[in-house]
Amino acid sequence: MQSLFRRLHPLFVLFAMLAPALAASPAARAESLSDSELGFRLDIPDGFNRADQLAVIDKSIMAAYQKSAPAGPATLLFVERLSALLPHERLDLTKAPPGFKGRVVPFQWNGFTVDAVEMPTTFGKSNLMQYSVQIPLTPKAIQLRIVGPTSEAEQLRALAQGLLNNLTDQTNWKSPAQQAAARSYGTTLIVVLGVLMLAGLVGLSFLSRHLPRGTVLVVAVLLFAVSGAIKTGHSIEMNGITAALRLFSVIAILLGLADLFRRRPA
Repeated sequence: MQSLFRRLHPLFVLFAMLAPALAASPAARAESLSDSELGFRLDIPDGFNRADQLAVIDKSIMAAYQKSAPAGPATLLFVERLSALLPHERLDLTKAPPGFKGRVVPFQWNGFTVDAVEMPTTFGKSNLMQYSVQIPLTPKAIQLRIVGPTSEAEQLRALAQGLLNNLTDQTNWKSPAQQAAARSYGTTLIVVLGVLMLAGLVGLSFLSRHLPRGTVLVVAVLLFAVSGAIKTGHSIEMNGITAALRLFSVIAILLGLADLFRRRPA
């Protein structure tokens, strides 16, 4: 998240200023950037040339592109690799560094709202605008960073949205329909486990009336040991079963202790 608020490296800014003078190749045709490890594909718009000399400055940069202008700074585009998945949450500006003067700009991607940071950058007498937006891909997220003249901020935002529109990959975020289905499934799972726990308590009550004292307590302690040995985190079902078994065994231990000291009818 902190990389959203990171200012562009001074060398990148210098390149943007010098790009019109350095540009020697004709405007490039659109190309596709793909990554087999992350499994995404991104179509780069017409006019952008590869700027591999910028990619070596920061190891997180997967690819860099520049689009020269007839006059003034070039537009730079960076595709950066992040080290983890992104949580499904809106951007919190309270996490921005002190003195941050940018703002949050929402974009749309794959049916989700993804927040970008718009941050002004000054180099000499030139004013540049930087947009950084993180996309929740899986197995790891990526970040798009776009820099260009402040006077072309509207075009830069349109460029960012266009890139997001053609970015294809899987995400770890769940759509509203998936979230609703997950909540419904979770409720059903809780009800089923609750019914099973109730049936188990009825069974223990039966055992306490027909078997020697201490039997219920022994069974309860064994169940508690089993619940502690189960490794959680594999699935919602396994986590639910483990939690229900642990709760059931604690209740059963209390019932077993009560049965141990309860006077039974002759």
